[in-house]
Amino acid sequence: MLFVVGESTWAAGTPIEAERSKGKSEEQKKMTAERILRANKKNYAINFSEIHRASVKKPGLLSEATLKIETAKKDYKFTLVDRKRYKEHFDLLSSVLKSKLK
Repeated sequence: MLFVVGESTWAAGTPIEAERSKGKSEEQKKMTAERILRANKKNYAINFSEIHRASVKKPGLLSEATLKIETAKKDYKFTLVDRKRYKEHFDLLSSVLKSKLK
């Protein structure tokens, strides 16, 4: 499974694509991990097997929520800018990265 990171979205291979499509437009439903990856050369994939640990920091009064993914080669840090959707993002990440989430 791949964890795919795009400029304005992310996906985690096929197990999560059905969950991501709830309440989305037809175009958004078609955005599979592979399509996101091909959509822009700045998009990239992190192999699930390479992820050692992931952590999510809740948004604070003056700070945004962050997702940190640690691999043997590199650590990745993402900002979840939409505070109102934090729980949705956290629940989705938890379902995909549950064995790696600390």
